[in-house]
Amino acid sequence: MKNTTKKTSGLKVKLLHGSNWIVTIAAVVAVVLLVNVLVGMITEKFQLKIDLTPNRVIGITDTTKQVLKELDKDVNIVIFEDKSLKLPYVDEIIDKYLAHSSHLSLVKVDVVADPGFIKKYDITANEIMSNSMIVECGDKYKLIQPYEIFPMDDEGNMGATINAEGVLTSAITYVTTDENTKIGVVEGHGEYEFLNSNLGYALKQQFIDYSYVNLYTQDIPKDINCLVISGPERDFTDSEIDKIDEYLAQGKSLQIMLSATAPVLPNLEGYIAEWGIKVNNDTIKETNPNFIYNSNDSLIWVEGDTHYITSGLSQIIVPYAKSIDYERDVNTAGLDITSVFTTSGQAISKDNATGKEVKGKYNLAMIVEDSNARSSIVVVGSSSMYSDAYLEYNSDFFVNTLSYQMGKKQVAIIKPKSLAPASLKMTASDVMLSSIVVVFLIPFGILVWGFIVWLRRRFL
Repeated sequence: MKNTTKKTSGLKVKLLHGSNWIVTIAAVVAVVLLVNVLVGMITEKFQLKIDLTPNRVIGITDTTKQVLKELDKDVNIVIFEDKSLKLPYVDEIIDKYLAHSSHLSLVKVDVVADPGFIKKYDITANEIMSNSMIVECGDKYKLIQPYEIFPMDDEGNMGATINAEGVLTSAITYVTTDENTKIGVVEGHGEYEFLNSNLGYALKQQFIDYSYVNLYTQDIPKDINCLVISGPERDFTDSEIDKIDEYLAQGKSLQIMLSATAPVLPNLEGYIAEWGIKVNNDTIKETNPNFIYNSNDSLIWVEGDTHYITSGLSQIIVPYAKSIDYERDVNTAGLDITSVFTTSGQAISKDNATGKEVKGKYNLAMIVEDSNARSSIVVVGSSSMYSDAYLEYNSDFFVNTLSYQMGKKQVAIIKPKSLAPASLKMTASDVMLSSIVVVFLIPFGILVWGFIVWLRRRFL
């Protein structure tokens, strides 16, 4: 009888312990689930997710955040969804946009199930691809194709980079802007074809259009907001100068990039002088090593003069430049003349005619603003700033200049992000230091630690 009682009592204790363990496990699981739900809600609301993708491809830049912060019009993003062919990372990137502005909304459409949806746009069904997008604000819209989101790299490979942020931010800026930028590129004077570089493609990504203008045979089209003269080798006629002057009197903008190797251009340089800027017939070389790029004294890291155009731009390269200066001999009443960037104080100006060299600090870019006509001219002493060799450093300067002259908010070009895993780059000194650590220090540390352990055991 006693044994039976003990067995029954022991069984109860075991059952009690077992039930306690079950309750404990259930409580732990419930707490874990609750914490997981709460963390999910918090991260969804406040976007606290950690971006572990290569090169942070689903993150958005401060430029985009600023655009979304200042967005005051309702913008709708339409995705023509193909559930069988999802674009990687795109949904996560759009979620970032939606989290940063209440003025953004998202609609996903199946064109096969709802073919009438595209009737309100001036597009056909043939133009819609799987995962095409439309960004719209009121009656204004932009169609974005998948090959724009995943553009080809320099070697012609698609899928190596992603430019979702670049095209989305540009499209939002485009559809919410009343007057969009159109550039007129002057030709007929042996100009440097700066838009044959990747800059032309980058401008298209910003939905900035451009066309060529021959001032000798045609007038400047009325829809041109900014006229660009890039490295002319031959001078302008009086008639062409008159057309430029009439164009600027309408409150428009002009950019002039000058070549250090071009001959003196009396008509063009004389017109620039009327705006208070003197073009020097010289070539600039830099002697301060902190202002020299790639050990070439003709490639100059410039110093921004705290102008709005260069704010936030820490790296600008001006290759093979001539200097410009304030023209002291003209009446500049009503003109605001400002230096945009300069050399160091140790640069050398070599006169192209006499060969005389003078050390000093030289202006390489200046802006003149006419407060009466509300027009502006930017003069830069280099015509090759926007070649592919230097575009990585200078494309934002070009777009910022356009934005400033158009009176718009500053929007830099957002460059495509690589989808390849980031490689570890090591200098020769890094390799040597790593070798010393791996070959000598770590083995020596293990040897010392082993010796200490042996001593301790030896005298126990």
